[in-house]
Parts: sequence; C-alpha cells; structure tokens
Amino acid sequence: MTLARIVQRQAESRPQSVAVRFGPLAVTYDEFARTIDGVATRLASEGVAPGVSVSMHVKSLYWNWVFLLAGMRAGAITITASRPIATVIATLGAVDFVITTDNVRESAAGRAKQIVASADWLDAARQTTPSLDLVDPAVADASMGRYFFSSGTTGAAKAILLDGRRLETRLHHLGQIYAIDARTRAFVAIGAATIAGFNIPMATWMAGGAVMLRDGSKPERDDAFTESNLAMTSPVALQTLLDAESKDTNRNVERVIAVAGGRLPASLRDRALERLCRRILLVYGSTEVGGIAEGDASLIDRHPGAVGFVRAGATLQVIDAAGNPVPAGVNGIVRVRSDSMATGYVNDPDITEKFFRDGWFYPGDQGVVFDDGLVAITGRVSEILNLGGVKVSPDVIETLVASLPKVRDVCALAVPNRQGVERLVIVVVCDDDVDMKALRAGITKRLARPRQFLLARVPNIPRNAMGKIPRPRLAAQIAAALEKRQSDPG
Repeated sequence: MTLARIVQRQAESRPQSVAVRFGPLAVTYDEFARTIDGVATRLASEGVAPGVSVSMHVKSLYWNWVFLLAGMRAGAITITASRPIATVIATLGAVDFVITTDNVRESAAGRAKQIVASADWLDAARQTTPSLDLVDPAVADASMGRYFFSSGTTGAAKAILLDGRRLETRLHHLGQIYAIDARTRAFVAIGAATIAGFNIPMATWMAGGAVMLRDGSKPERDDAFTESNLAMTSPVALQTLLDAESKDTNRNVERVIAVAGGRLPASLRDRALERLCRRILLVYGSTEVGGIAEGDASLIDRHPGAVGFVRAGATLQVIDAAGNPVPAGVNGIVRVRSDSMATGYVNDPDITEKFFRDGWFYPGDQGVVFDDGLVAITGRVSEILNLGGVKVSPDVIETLVASLPKVRDVCALAVPNRQGVERLVIVVVCDDDVDMKALRAGITKRLARPRQFLLARVPNIPRNAMGKIPRPRLAAQIAAALEKRQSDPG
C-alpha cells in the first residue's frame, strides 16, 4: 500500500466505512478521500509539488490531518508544527510552504510561501474536482517524507527526517503490536506533531479503522476517547482522561491503552484499569528510532521503570561509560537502533555526532536488562540528582511521591542555593483539600534515606508534547523564585 494514497485505497474498498469521527461528524472514507484530493489539487495549483517542504500550522485537528494527507498525496515533505513558524524555519534551514488558517497570527519568512486556508479557501477546496493530473502515487511515495521535532527535555529544537520507507516500516510494526484492524477506533491524546500522534492514526487508516479526534468543545468530557477501543497516551494525559471521565462511567472492556513518554505509577495504572480499560501496554521508544520495547503494564510490579521487551526489528544494549556491554541486571547507559531509525538531525552535525554513533542512537537514558530480556529505564543520564554526593534518579523519588493520596503530578529537582550546594526540591500538583504537613510527612517516610527537601506546590508542572518535564528550565525558575523570596525584605 502506498502512503500517498493511504485513505484513497480504503475509499475504493470500503467507501461508506467511517474514517474519522470529529465531534458530531462521522466522515466516511469516500468523503475523507475526496476532501483530501480536493485540497491536494488546490495545493498543487499553489505550487506544492514532489519533494517540497510544507509546514502545517492548522489548529483544527480534522483540517490539520486533511492538509497533512493532502501534502503527502502531492509528494511533499510535511511538518505538523507545534512550534512557531520562525523556529521551524530556523531549525530546518528553509521551508518552501507554510499553511495557516486565518486564526493563526504568525507569518512566513524567508523564501517560504504562505497559504492562508481561510473558510472560503476550505469551502472551495471541498468543491474542487480532484485533478486527473495529481502526482503519480509511485512518484509521491518516492519523494514524500516527514519532519519530526525532538527536543527531549532540553527545550532546544532538533529535527529528523523520515522518508516514506521508514514511515511505512514503523506503521507496519505498530499495526502488529496493537493488532490494529478495520474494527479499531483509535484515539490519540498526543498531537500529530509527535511520532506517536502521527503513527497511530496512520496505522489505523492503513488497516481501514476509524480515528477518533477530539473537537475541544467539551473540556469536561471527551467523547472521542469514550468511543475508542485503542488509545495512546502519556502518564499525564492518562490522568487527565481519568479526571474527565465520570466515576460512574462503565469501564470499556474492549479498550487497550498504550502509555508512552514516562514512568507509569502503579496507582495510576490500577485506577485506569478499574475505570477505563481492560489492558494497559507500556511503550518505550524515541522519535529518532521509533518503537523499541513494549509490554503489559503488570510488569511495573517487577520494576517501577519496566517498559517491556525489545520488539523484532529493534536492538537495545546497556553499556558502561567505556562503551562495553554490561551483564544482565546491571544498570548502565542505554543505546538503541532499529530498522527504521533516522540517520541524524537536520542541519546539526555536532548534535548528530553526540547522539548518533557507530550505528547506534544514544537516547540519554539509563537502564537495565534482566535475564529474561525485560527492559527497565532507571532514569535520564543528564537528570541524575547529586544530593550531597549521593546520586539519585528523579524518577525514583517521583514514583514514591506519586503514590501518595491527592498527588496529581510531581517533579523532583536539584536546585542550588546561594552557596552552590544542590538541595532536593519536590514540586507537586495536588487536590485542593490536601494537607501539606501530612504530605511532607508521607514523603519523608517513603524516602530511602532521611534527607532535607523543599516542598513546593504549583498549579501545574510544564511538560512537552510527550509529557516530559523541561527540568533545567523548571529548576532555573524555582531557583529564581527562591532567590527572590530570600532577598525580599518583607
């Protein structure tokens, strides 16, 4: 199956099957394909052609997907942007086209041509008869590609480019892992700018299933999730889904939830299994390499950082500082590779050399592989807290604190004082009626060794699209706040 005509192929065999549910709309494959071809024809008339780069800045999830698939139909290299237009252009070096809707206030720069998809533009596209001269699918597949941004927790923008072959390989792997077929109703709580947010819908359309898109008009309830039988989330997004669903909601015994992007606390897993689904899968991977490991969420009872077993087509090694593989059960540095990994970062040879070496990608994680092949991620190499000479992974502390009642989110940081001595700061998001003294006592009781810490309560903890915390930025903000408090004469 060609990716350039992934929806059109389904429209030929199952035209009246639902391809997309978006709010009250149920869009059939036939209607979806005709809309995509109409938009592709309009884009082609604007100059979009095989191999050009097109950055999408479209707020509507439905229309974002229409433009993305239309760009692929035209053979373009697409970007779904969650970053400002200027950042996208600066990172990639240049962009040929920028598509915005009229509620986006940014403008294109450099050589980029801006296409403003106003309401009139979209209405005209719906009524456009698809051109018989649209790009041949084989040509489109050979020229198309996809840029993905990957900043980890540093906040620095980096981008990779995946060609059609690598994209299709990843989609086939996903289809096998999640048993995606024509009965699948997939919901993704992570945006299409992320690798998971792109791959799950694409794999679903490849199999002839339906993608459930949230319309954003009902913040108290998410019907797109309610109707799904497969959902991709991060731990934070899973907590949000639990908050949105009524406690009286009947558990969907068909639904499988896949969780990526961080440790899944056992307490959160148990609440989700009780109220939302029949099974939860752990997923480990990266934008650069794709899926590496997966397994049932029951594995976190063996190790809180468990992420499953390495899938076919991927390799994971744990090594020491000298690059030598360590024995089973020994903690070390994780390196990975796969049959669909990127070759490096776009326009950034220095960063590429740092993370891509000798055919391996170094994601910056620490981990351990047990005798039976179970993989556990024990922390981030760059995020290890050095507390008075004792090195601790923040994940360990966060897992302990997250298990306490009324804690909704948590982040552990090492923040230096005026003398440069790092101290432990635990940042929490809690229910309104939490007793902070009792919470402090509960944390102290659970810490492996007694140590002083500052406890800070905040309305929310910043996270990126995959739910990861930008720790350096948050630590700097807390350090500045503490300095201001100490300097304030009042």
